[in-house]
Amino acid sequence: MMTCKYVMRHVVLLTLVVSLCSLGLWADSTSDPCNLTSASCTVTCTSSPCQVQITRNGNSLSLAYNGTDASVLCAGDNSTVNWAASTATPQLIGAFFNPNHYPGSTNVVVGSSATPASTTVAAANVSTACFVYQVTVCDSTGSCGVLDPKVVVTGIHVEGKKKKKKGY
Repeated sequence: MMTCKYVMRHVVLLTLVVSLCSLGLWADSTSDPCNLTSASCTVTCTSSPCQVQITRNGNSLSLAYNGTDASVLCAGDNSTVNWAASTATPQLIGAFFNPNHYPGSTNVVVGSSATPASTTVAAANVSTACFVYQVTVCDSTGSCGVLDPKVVVTGIHVEGKKKKKKGY
């Protein structure tokens, strides 16, 4: 059963995550905030959804996809990326893109250790686009870890799992 204290703690943590990350957002006027020539993928997502595991060690974070470093993640156009905490300890997850440069429908993606932060990424009007974002993971004490990785959205369309239609 959720108590008022539990709900309030998570509201305060979410506010903290959003506040910290909005302070860290950069401003630029380029079409994409990262250099595609230097953004060689550390791993490529081959399915949708793409589950990125976040591991926190103190104030530092690391990202992995299928056990491989995902600090520069390549994902297919219109694929879904999930950021999930790799711990059972309650934590809040925020993925924050520059308000002028983001691959999804919103520049702020929030989740928790129970529900991954999730967005569908797309390379708008180009064959490949690169986006720098900030991932922040905070625990119930207000202690946070922060990382500034990249996601490269390729023009290659990745098919997700199809839902079967129910016949009536």
